[in-house]
Amino acid sequence: MAKNIKTKRTNQKRKDTLEEAQPRPEYININEVTPEMATKYRVLWLVAIIGIVVLAVAWLFSVRANVGKIANEIQQWQLENATKASADKIQDTLTEEQSQASSTAASQELALIKDQVISQIKNNLDNSNWPTYISTLGLTLQYPDSWYKKDGSNLLSLSSYNSSSATPETFGQITILKKTNAQKLSLAKWVDKIAALKAGDYILDQSDLKVAGQKAIKYTKVENKNFSWLIYLAYENYVYEINVTSKNGQNLYEPVFNQMISSIKLEAVK
Repeated sequence: MAKNIKTKRTNQKRKDTLEEAQPRPEYININEVTPEMATKYRVLWLVAIIGIVVLAVAWLFSVRANVGKIANEIQQWQLENATKASADKIQDTLTEEQSQASSTAASQELALIKDQVISQIKNNLDNSNWPTYISTLGLTLQYPDSWYKKDGSNLLSLSSYNSSSATPETFGQITILKKTNAQKLSLAKWVDKIAALKAGDYILDQSDLKVAGQKAIKYTKVENKNFSWLIYLAYENYVYEINVTSKNGQNLYEPVFNQMISSIKLEAVK
């Protein structure tokens, strides 16, 4: 038994000796950085930084080129707009000057005509020298001798200007119509049938007006310096409509019209 124990110890000792003689495996520390690896890392970082810098510089040059192109386009657009605006301004100035010249000439011509008309009206306010006219309508009246006359079978027109020429800025006109009253309507019923009066443009004059000794009905319409009258009177089997119109001359022509209407006589009715 002692021999066996000795043999076991010998075997164990040999086993330990063999295990010591065998090389042990070496373990690598993955977290350990060698000088060679550190150098490689630095080179890689340097290459990456250089690449980023190159790309940034290229991008900046590209942006600068685009900005320069856009700036040139903006300058070109501004130059074109400025040129067009200058041309338009010059054209507008020329047009305005031409318009002002034409307007001045027209205004001077109108002012001359207006002065002539006003002068005639002032001279015509003295009706002592007015001629007496016997109309084919069966009435007589006086009117300024400078006025233009047109007489027909049922219409008499007197105006301060020649109707065949251009209408002046200021004028006056009186037209007398003779209409047959076949139904022998009263004057009030006759007037009630007139559509222009129903439209409400004219206002009934409440004054007690008589023309040639006959009761008359008068309607008026005033717009700024323009005015119109519609006067109706009945005599025998006729109704006379007196239409008075004035443009820009209410204060000038109103006394002339009143004198003309007051001079109407119907004794000559046939």
